Amino acid sequence: MFSFLWLKQFRILCTAVATVVASFSMVTPSPAAVTNYVFADPTGFATLTVGQTRNFNFLDTNDLKVTLGFKGSEISLGTDTLDFIAPGTNNPSWMGGSRSMFLLSYDGSASGGAKEFAKLEFEFSKPLSRESYLVFTDFDSEEGLAIAAFDPSNNLIPFGAFAFARADGEQPGGASYTTPEWRNENPTIGWETNNTGWVGTDFVSGYIVDERDVDASNAAVYLQSSLAISKIVFYYNAETDTTTANNIRFNFAVPVPEPASMTVFAIIFAGGAVASRRKKTMARQSQ
Repeated sequence: MFSFLWLKQFRILCTAVATVVASFSMVTPSPAAVTNYVFADPTGFATLTVGQTRNFNFLDTNDLKVTLGFKGSEISLGTDTLDFIAPGTNNPSWMGGSRSMFLLSYDGSASGGAKEFAKLEFEFSKPLSRESYLVFTDFDSEEGLAIAAFDPSNNLIPFGAFAFARADGEQPGGASYTTPEWRNENPTIGWETNNTGWVGTDFVSGYIVDERDVDASNAAVYLQSSLAISKIVFYYNAETDTTTANNIRFNFAVPVPEPASMTVFAIIFAGGAVASRRKKTMARQSQ
């Protein structure tokens, strides 16, 4: 008698398990929908010193490692909050709103040499996905930023893997500016002689530069890579000829998906209920 009851209970359990497995096989979870883009938190960036590495919060606590490799005496670090105008024709939906940004400032003294340069390295615990963006504002007055980006295997990501676009940012009409530009070139002037760690064209993915000798607005530009990014090195050149005080602001925008569809769980629950009803029916029949 004991063996017979045990066998029936084992069959009931197997039926319940099979129902759950079947529920999984019948359901294709709906793709996660992006509802928001997260920007890194630049709090504390202003006090980073040369040679220092510090962790910043991004998708998780302390998951963005930033190293200041070099900073000229006329360059200062800081943070800023930009209120990007509402998304529309010239601002993508992920950009709109109040965003905290990393800030590089040049005081405009134009004494030349290494004082006008800076080098920063960013390492991401979770590589930036192909849906992520590198965001920059306020390129003007002959500023340049050479970018070396690396995939999770530490291979340099080539120029052609990046898509470049302009947006209004904080400035209505800013997307119509024909500068700055994303160039596949080696910005050699000043880099090697000023000991900023520049090592030639094989080390750069591309170069953002604005050759206007004017102080313009907070229009934005952004880059998107077709390959995941685990590390980025920035080489900043504040200016070459003028005494204009310059600033660039930048950050990284990563999509945050919604949870997967709850349909799977609803079907599993229904499957469990069916198994329970079968168990009760079999129990009545055995009486």
